[in-house]
Amino acid sequence: MELPRDPIVYGPELIEDWPAFENWRIIESSSSTSTTRPDFNHLRSHYGHHVVQVANTKRRQFNEFERTERPLKDVIDSWVAGDAEGDGLYVKDWHLALQLEDEGGKQEDFYKTPEIFQGEYPLNTYYNGYTDDWMTHHALSLDPRNDYRFTYMGPKGTFTPLHRDVYGSYSWSSNIIGRKRWWLIPPAIKHRFHKHAGPHGPGEPEMLFDLRELSDQDALDGVVIIEQAPGETIHVPSGWYHQVENLEFCISINHNYANSHIIRNIYDNLLASLCRVEESIADILPLLKQRLGSEKAFSFTDGESREDIFCWEVEWVDEVQKVLEMDAGWALAVFWDMVLYNLEVSDRSSPPAPPELRPADDYVASQILPIIYDYKNRREWKVLGDTRATVLKAEAIVIAMQNDI
Repeated sequence: MELPRDPIVYGPELIEDWPAFENWRIIESSSSTSTTRPDFNHLRSHYGHHVVQVANTKRRQFNEFERTERPLKDVIDSWVAGDAEGDGLYVKDWHLALQLEDEGGKQEDFYKTPEIFQGEYPLNTYYNGYTDDWMTHHALSLDPRNDYRFTYMGPKGTFTPLHRDVYGSYSWSSNIIGRKRWWLIPPAIKHRFHKHAGPHGPGEPEMLFDLRELSDQDALDGVVIIEQAPGETIHVPSGWYHQVENLEFCISINHNYANSHIIRNIYDNLLASLCRVEESIADILPLLKQRLGSEKAFSFTDGESREDIFCWEVEWVDEVQKVLEMDAGWALAVFWDMVLYNLEVSDRSSPPAPPELRPADDYVASQILPIIYDYKNRREWKVLGDTRATVLKAEAIVIAMQNDI
């Protein structure tokens, strides 16, 4: 099942039976109008003790906003009081489902993954797998306290600056309450929104922070602008930069996910981040060469060829990978571990999604083999021995997939 390559908006039927849609809202009706507002008393009594990530959208910090961690009850109190700080506070990346699971609850206590994005088999006791979701399945296998299921909550005027979803993944976002405005940039025109015009290095260039600050709003020609109503769900394709503004007080539930359809996108995005890291710390490379000189670390053998790998090169690659993991959230080792895990899990008795919701083996092989061959031409293939072993295991599985066809 291949998901749309353009943004798509689904109606309220996807989420109208969610407990959150019933319990988190207060609907006030009169003879002529109906208004909806958040039920802060319910949210405070059920989740107020949860510590959440809070972005202060009035205080910019580099390419993001100042972030703190606070109990949700304190944030709600600030919103209810209507104080100046509260107007800019936006609860983001709140792992509510995981926190409930820690307390003996489950995701279904407040929502369930819409069927269009959901597989039939559970990954574990709590989490119903998506349609062939490689990211969350792998994340939960490493750490049951880490996933890509998020709750967002913030008043009118709070917003998320222009960005591309983590690793270039897909995402979907369902509005429980409030209206949002989305600016979605097709990949073919993203170059128009680089922060600095002109040529740039091999890494992904820095993007504009806030599209509303463009002096020439005609520059938005070709950008998809959507006003998302309460109850609607939007699906964002891989690679689409987007910015989101809350037009009213909004609560949304969001997922990021990925699969073999976009594994090349994710690989390329990771390499772009790697290039950016190399550029940012390039000043240490001459120092490493000067300090370690021609000291040999080991010899790499590939068939009949043999090549010496030097200590400065090992230290350089290791340092780049450490910074890459801090910058992008993962490094090459984690990426290839994700690929191997999801190739292996397809052969297990409880795969993350049933066969009819996963691509055929020959399709998966056609997506994975090219990036394996590309990686084998990179220097990291020779230097990172543990990752090389992971890639070789993945290659063996993919070749076996082809042979079984």
